[in-house]
Amino acid sequence: MNGPDEPLDFGSIADIPKSKELFERRAQFHWEYYSELAFLRSKIYDSLKASLRERTKSFEFSKWQRAVKYRYSLMPLSTKGSFSDPGGRFNIGAIDPSRFPLFPALYLASDKKTALAELLGRDGPADSLTPEELALTKSTSITVVSVSGRLESVLDVRDAKNLAGFINLIRDFRIPAN
Repeated sequence: MNGPDEPLDFGSIADIPKSKELFERRAQFHWEYYSELAFLRSKIYDSLKASLRERTKSFEFSKWQRAVKYRYSLMPLSTKGSFSDPGGRFNIGAIDPSRFPLFPALYLASDKKTALAELLGRDGPADSLTPEELALTKSTSITVVSVSGRLESVLDVRDAKNLAGFINLIRDFRIPAN
């Protein structure tokens, strides 16, 4: 079958302009929605920060693990890689650095298996290849260090009580109908 009625994944070639228009309308809606929420949050920014800051606690950890490729062995606690794109793990600043400043991130795991999975992108074999083979890395080219320390201010977002003040501040936000 050739011509304008040739099926794609779904729909037809004639549906492409309609799909594009629908996508653009949805993208515009989400941008306006996000922008309005950002504006509302900016009006109470200090209160939002305080609501989260007052729920933080210190956190001590002992013998956590950090896995790095051998070439980074002399500086295993460097956060430089967290700024890399691609490959810099989570860093929201990479979305729009003018609005969301970049920040350093250090990834530690509570055990060696998790540290290696984080480095290699997988924790077990896939078919007949090991995680090291899939990452094109020799197991002898990996350094794992043990790290202990204390973080002064940690917000546990798994506990809903820690977010209650924040939620109370934003729960009455209203988005204009237009």
